[in-house]
Amino acid sequence: MRNPKNNSDILNGEEPLTKQPFKELKAMLQQKQKEIAEQRQKENLNAQKPQSKHKNKEIEEDELAIFYQAMAGVKPLEERPEPAEPKAAQRPKNDIQDKEALLKLKQLIEGKTPLDVSSTPEYVWGAQTKEAKLLAKRLKKGDFAIQAYCDLHGMTVEVALEACDDFMADALRNRYRCIAFIHGRGLSSPKEPVLKGMVTKWLNQGPYRRFVMAYSSAPAWDGGAGVTYVLLNKRPFKRKKKKGGFWF
Repeated sequence: MRNPKNNSDILNGEEPLTKQPFKELKAMLQQKQKEIAEQRQKENLNAQKPQSKHKNKEIEEDELAIFYQAMAGVKPLEERPEPAEPKAAQRPKNDIQDKEALLKLKQLIEGKTPLDVSSTPEYVWGAQTKEAKLLAKRLKKGDFAIQAYCDLHGMTVEVALEACDDFMADALRNRYRCIAFIHGRGLSSPKEPVLKGMVTKWLNQGPYRRFVMAYSSAPAWDGGAGVTYVLLNKRPFKRKKKKGGFWF
């Protein structure tokens, strides 16, 4: 008779196993997972429930008590006035003046503002009397209408002198009060402007000097230092003992 406990019989399925230690393992795992899920659900519900006002108040009182205990013996700082806002740094006056000067120079170069001829060394003017000095100031501003121009460009000094004499005689004959000589600035001259210097000397010492009330370089918009305005008197001025007789 065969032994039913033989291992080969058990393996061949001729006799079922009587001990099954892991038979209930699956059920146990499912039960454990269920318990864990229920526990987590309870924890979530408790976390979502707002704490009662009474409990919150107790927590606040506890925190205040801890704070006062920690601050025991600490003295409050004395109140100090708030620092005044720093004032904007003032730029030096010289910097402001330099910037204004540079701005004017830029506008002058760009042609936005006219050049004041009277502030340049090329400016010339003269007047017979003190009263005529005021007229000379108005003359340089262009307050008087120019009735005739004498263009001396390209002439020699001798030819220019003859042209000036003829032009002045014709102006007095027509009773012009304000005329102009176009002589240029003489920038190509090696030293001083030749024709311009000749005209100025001729107005002061020429044969028609007693009819010249005042003269001045023209404004920038009408030739500037390259043109000389002349204001004529109806009658010649009386001769003066002092040579020339012009105010400068």
